[in-house]
Amino acid sequence: MRKDNKTCFMLKRTFLFIAAALVITSCGKKDISTCPDKVCTEEFATITVSFIDKDGKPATLSSFSAVNKRTGDTLGHQKQYDLYPENVYPVADDGDLDKLSSEGDIINIKAVDSVTKKVKNASLVISGGACACHIKKLSGPDTIQFD
Repeated sequence: MRKDNKTCFMLKRTFLFIAAALVITSCGKKDISTCPDKVCTEEFATITVSFIDKDGKPATLSSFSAVNKRTGDTLGHQKQYDLYPENVYPVADDGDLDKLSSEGDIINIKAVDSVTKKVKNASLVISGGACACHIKKLSGPDTIQFD
Protein backbone atom coordinates (compact mmCIF):
# COMPACT_ATOMS: atom_id res chain seq x y z
CA MET A 1 0.00 0.00 0.00
CA ARG A 2 2.78 2.34 0.69
CA LYS A 3 3.96 2.07 -2.92
CA ASP A 4 0.49 3.10 -4.20
CA ASN A 5 0.44 6.19 -1.95
CA LYS A 6 3.87 7.17 -3.22
CA THR A 7 2.76 6.69 -6.84
CA CYS A 8 -0.39 8.71 -6.23
CA PHE A 9 1.65 11.49 -4.60
CA MET A 10 4.07 11.54 -7.56
CA LEU A 11 1.19 11.73 -10.05
CA LYS A 12 -0.44 14.61 -8.14
CA ARG A 13 2.87 16.43 -7.92
CA THR A 14 3.56 15.92 -11.63
CA PHE A 15 0.05 17.11 -12.52
CA LEU A 16 0.43 20.26 -10.36
CA PHE A 17 3.84 20.98 -11.91
CA ILE A 18 2.44 20.69 -15.46
CA ALA A 19 -0.60 22.84 -14.59
CA ALA A 20 1.62 25.51 -13.04
CA ALA A 21 3.93 25.48 -16.07
CA LEU A 22 0.97 25.95 -18.42
CA VAL A 23 -0.38 28.86 -16.39
CA ILE A 24 3.00 30.58 -16.20
CA THR A 25 3.79 30.20 -19.92
CA SER A 26 0.34 31.38 -21.00
CA CYS A 27 0.54 34.63 -19.01
CA GLY A 28 1.99 37.60 -20.83
CA LYS A 29 2.13 35.87 -24.20
CA LYS A 30 1.81 38.39 -27.02
CA ASP A 31 -0.28 37.29 -29.95
CA ILE A 32 1.87 38.14 -32.97
CA SER A 33 -0.65 36.60 -35.35
CA THR A 34 -2.68 39.83 -35.40
CA CYS A 35 -0.23 41.42 -37.87
CA PRO A 36 -0.35 40.18 -41.45
CA ASP A 37 2.79 38.71 -43.00
CA LYS A 38 4.84 41.35 -44.75
CA VAL A 39 8.27 42.01 -46.12
CA CYS A 40 9.78 45.24 -44.83
CA THR A 41 12.74 47.12 -46.25
CA GLU A 42 15.67 48.11 -44.07
CA GLU A 43 15.34 51.81 -44.88
CA PHE A 44 14.62 54.23 -42.04
CA ALA A 45 11.74 56.51 -43.03
CA THR A 46 11.67 60.14 -41.93
CA ILE A 47 9.01 62.72 -42.68
CA THR A 48 10.31 66.27 -42.81
CA VAL A 49 8.91 69.71 -43.47
CA SER A 50 10.81 72.73 -44.75
CA PHE A 51 10.19 76.37 -43.91
CA ILE A 52 10.58 79.37 -46.19
CA ASP A 53 10.15 83.09 -45.59
CA LYS A 54 7.73 85.37 -47.45
CA ASP A 55 10.28 85.72 -50.29
CA GLY A 56 10.65 81.96 -50.71
CA LYS A 57 14.09 81.80 -49.11
CA PRO A 58 14.99 79.27 -46.39
CA ALA A 59 13.71 80.35 -42.99
CA THR A 60 15.60 79.70 -39.78
CA LEU A 61 13.53 78.78 -36.76
CA SER A 62 14.01 79.70 -33.14
CA SER A 63 11.65 76.90 -32.08
CA PHE A 64 9.88 73.93 -33.62
CA SER A 65 7.58 71.22 -32.29
CA ALA A 66 5.58 68.33 -33.73
CA VAL A 67 2.92 66.92 -31.38
CA ASN A 68 0.53 64.02 -31.91
CA LYS A 69 -2.94 65.49 -31.30
CA ARG A 70 -4.39 62.13 -30.18
CA THR A 71 -1.73 61.26 -27.59
CA GLY A 72 0.03 64.53 -26.80
CA ASP A 73 3.40 62.88 -27.57
CA THR A 74 6.16 65.01 -29.08
CA LEU A 75 7.46 63.29 -32.20
CA GLY A 76 10.70 63.35 -34.13
CA HIS A 77 14.18 63.73 -32.83
CA GLN A 78 14.09 67.43 -32.19
CA LYS A 79 17.72 67.55 -31.03
CA GLN A 80 19.10 66.28 -34.35
CA TYR A 81 18.39 69.31 -36.54
CA ASP A 82 22.02 69.52 -37.58
CA LEU A 83 21.57 66.29 -39.57
CA TYR A 84 19.23 68.10 -41.98
CA PRO A 85 19.60 71.04 -44.37
CA GLU A 86 19.20 74.52 -42.88
CA ASN A 87 15.41 74.93 -43.19
CA VAL A 88 14.34 71.25 -42.98
CA TYR A 89 12.94 69.82 -39.75
CA PRO A 90 12.05 66.21 -38.86
CA VAL A 91 8.37 65.76 -37.99
CA ALA A 92 8.46 62.01 -37.33
CA ASP A 93 10.54 58.97 -38.18
CA ASP A 94 10.35 55.19 -37.82
CA GLY A 95 11.41 55.58 -34.19
CA ASP A 96 7.92 57.01 -33.66
CA LEU A 97 6.16 54.05 -35.33
CA ASP A 98 4.48 52.77 -32.15
CA LYS A 99 3.33 56.28 -31.19
CA LEU A 100 1.17 56.49 -34.33
CA SER A 101 -2.05 54.72 -35.27
CA SER A 102 -2.42 52.69 -38.44
CA GLU A 103 -5.34 54.92 -39.49
CA GLY A 104 -3.19 58.04 -39.20
CA ASP A 105 -2.85 60.70 -36.53
CA ILE A 106 -2.98 64.46 -36.84
CA ILE A 107 0.44 65.91 -36.06
CA ASN A 108 0.32 69.58 -35.07
CA ILE A 109 3.41 71.56 -36.02
CA LYS A 110 4.34 74.86 -34.44
CA ALA A 111 7.30 76.91 -35.64
CA VAL A 112 8.68 80.34 -34.77
CA ASP A 113 10.73 82.29 -37.31
CA SER A 114 13.98 83.40 -35.67
CA VAL A 115 14.07 86.71 -37.58
CA THR A 116 10.45 87.92 -37.63
CA LYS A 117 9.32 86.01 -34.50
CA LYS A 118 6.15 85.06 -36.39
CA VAL A 119 4.46 81.82 -35.37
CA LYS A 120 3.29 79.34 -37.99
CA ASN A 121 1.00 76.38 -37.27
CA ALA A 122 0.30 73.49 -39.64
CA SER A 123 -0.99 69.92 -39.48
CA LEU A 124 0.07 66.68 -41.14
CA VAL A 125 -1.59 63.28 -40.97
CA ILE A 126 0.93 60.48 -40.45
CA SER A 127 0.26 56.75 -40.03
CA GLY A 128 2.31 54.06 -38.33
CA GLY A 129 1.33 51.41 -35.83
CA ALA A 130 2.75 48.18 -34.46
CA CYS A 131 2.11 46.25 -37.69
CA ALA A 132 3.51 48.89 -40.07
CA CYS A 133 6.99 48.64 -41.58
CA HIS A 134 7.42 52.41 -41.82
CA ILE A 135 5.63 55.64 -41.05
CA LYS A 136 3.78 57.26 -43.93
CA LYS A 137 2.56 60.80 -44.56
CA LEU A 138 -1.10 60.67 -45.60
CA SER A 139 -1.62 64.42 -46.00
CA GLY A 140 -0.12 67.79 -45.22
CA PRO A 141 2.41 70.24 -46.64
CA ASP A 142 6.03 69.52 -47.52
CA THR A 143 6.90 73.22 -47.30
CA ILE A 144 5.46 75.85 -44.97
CA GLN A 145 5.79 79.54 -45.79
CA PHE A 146 5.85 82.33 -43.26
CA ASP A 147 3.77 85.38 -44.24
